[in-house]
Amino acid sequence: MDWHIVASNVDKKANLPKVPKPYPRWWAAGKQADEAKREDRVIRLEAARARRRERAQAIADGRIA
Repeated sequence: MDWHIVASNVDKKANLPKVPKPYPRWWAAGKQADEAKREDRVIRLEAARARRRERAQAIADGRIA
């Protein structure tokens, strides 16, 4: 039975049932997964910036037309 229905039909606040655990959702993994994604993103961005600098230097040196 839905917790909300049970909680709304209880006489006293002391008789409230325990709040159920939230249903696990794969798309809302949590803070640890978010931090790992951010770190991975920072690493990929730095690699892309390094490739951009190398390409700009190669163009400036005339190695790439």
